[in-house]
Amino acid sequence: MRTKKFTFLFCTLCFLFAAFTLPAAAKSKNIPKKLFLSRKEILLYVGESKNLWVEKVRPAKASQKVTWKSKTPKIAFVSKNGKVTAKKAGKTVITAAAKKNPKVKALVKVTIKKRPKKQEKDCAFQANFFSDSIRLPSQAGWRYGEPIIIRSKEDFDELFINYHLDKDFENYKNMDFKKNSLIVLDTKIGSGEVLSCSTKLDASGKLQCLLKVRLHSYGSPPDGTYYLTYIPDYKIALKISRKDEAMIDYFQINLF
Repeated sequence: MRTKKFTFLFCTLCFLFAAFTLPAAAKSKNIPKKLFLSRKEILLYVGESKNLWVEKVRPAKASQKVTWKSKTPKIAFVSKNGKVTAKKAGKTVITAAAKKNPKVKALVKVTIKKRPKKQEKDCAFQANFFSDSIRLPSQAGWRYGEPIIIRSKEDFDELFINYHLDKDFENYKNMDFKKNSLIVLDTKIGSGEVLSCSTKLDASGKLQCLLKVRLHSYGSPPDGTYYLTYIPDYKIALKISRKDEAMIDYFQINLF
């Protein structure tokens, strides 16, 4: 009888130990010990927005859920999903704190600048066509057809690292981002040559950047007409000064 009671008691203790220990062990694997965000710094102009997200955590299987907070919401507001909106010029910090372990945090330095005064002018530029089909991280918030504005090496890495690129395009990674910005434009018109780049105010007061483009042809039949090469995934890499880029509202491509 005593043996049966002892066996029953022992089994009960083992069951209780397993019931409390296993969930605790599983729970510990779900608790993050370190966060890595998509960015360390961002530069925005008043009115612009930028998505932030958790790129990875340690341990790898830990929860990636975080709470976002801006140190100065009047300068940069951040939504519960990590979307930063530039409110006014200044500097602040965005913090992501792990929901499963609020002591674990990661920071993003945010600089907001006021847009320069709009002016009509001929812009100094460098432009190249390339035919890579760029796939953007879904979290980045970019919409197909919108210009991609790259203002830092971190911008470049965020959008293009681990993606196939034309070798010539990779050279832009080392450009002077303190002075210049790189704009990637969907053309849907094939390859060609950018002849000029100028800004002009439209009827609503917005500043458009007009690119005058001459397309490449690939042959001439006997009647003298030209067939143009229309390839949807051709893009233009446009390098212009940061000051000029910051005052532009939208881009317009005009064929010549």
